[in-house]
Amino acid sequence: TSQAAGAMQVTLGNASGIAAAAPFIGSADIANKGTATVASLVAVDPTYDRTLSTSIAFTSATGDYAWSMSDGTTTTTGTGTWAAGTPISLNGCELKLAGVPANGDKINVAPTTAITLNNGNALAFSKLANVGIVAASGSAGTAPQTITDAYAGAIANIGVRVQGGKTAASISGAIATQAESARANKSGVNLDEEAARLIQFQQSYQAAAKILQVAQAIFETMLQAAAR
Repeated sequence: TSQAAGAMQVTLGNASGIAAAAPFIGSADIANKGTATVASLVAVDPTYDRTLSTSIAFTSATGDYAWSMSDGTTTTTGTGTWAAGTPISLNGCELKLAGVPANGDKINVAPTTAITLNNGNALAFSKLANVGIVAASGSAGTAPQTITDAYAGAIANIGVRVQGGKTAASISGAIATQAESARANKSGVNLDEEAARLIQFQQSYQAAAKILQVAQAIFETMLQAAAR
């Protein structure tokens, strides 16, 4: 495990260990007369042959072209027609053009030889932020969301649920407090009320004792008078 961790640190600590470069580089010939430039070049099929160089020569002003691919020994050729907004697909790669090529213009696609001069993979990775790759949860038939939109939606959903949970907990706490108060009023002892009743009983006892005291005094006075 320690050896693997060490190897990972060495790889990530070296800029050449980051696969930021695309396998191919596209460029327009400096002698071109049209406005076409390479907008993007991405590998879409993992079975591409990175030893092949491709040359695309436009044979008309309407997008017709002839292509040839060679590894230095074997060469294959073919033809095609380019349309604005449509990529040219050759050797597992898609080449998109910006502008319009003129008759006789050439576009060259060559294998990447210096990874420090190519950031195609990094650019393609950054563009994933604007691609719908996250399926919408519970929404059949809904178009996939971008990573940013999906993350924002998840955070909003979590926030709503947390706030709803807090509100429900607050309401439940208030109901529990009211229920406890009602139970205490029915079955509990009110000390203030019991103290008032105790004073009332004490005063009643004192009054009754006073009556007995007066009656006893009257009775004794009557006995004394009768004895004379």
